[in-house]
Amino acid sequence: MANYARMYRWGVTLWERYGKAAAGSIAAVLDREEAERPRPLGRALDVGCGRGQFTPELAGRGWDATGIDYAPAAIEAARSKGVEGVTYVVGDVADLRWPMNRTFPRWYRLRRS
Repeated sequence: MANYARMYRWGVTLWERYGKAAAGSIAAVLDREEAERPRPLGRALDVGCGRGQFTPELAGRGWDATGIDYAPAAIEAARSKGVEGVTYVVGDVADLRWPMNRTFPRWYRLRRS
């Protein structure tokens, strides 16, 4: 497994190219999902959000958006964008307690921005 935390520190984020290439198809999936939901849309957890490429779009569409990544440098970069209505969390998704209920796990409450 790649050491993403180290790669963010070095500025090597090749995987972000895929996000840019896939932005149109991701938007189409969100459009379809939102068309079938009543308002308010609810919560969205952007797992492995990195530097927050998609989390602000979720918030802008009306989702209660939270981005999580275990690379502190990635979360710091995401937070530095200063997007309102978005929460970023440094955490390991492997530590999530499934199934997630209405209450976020303990680490979320301790580390949320």
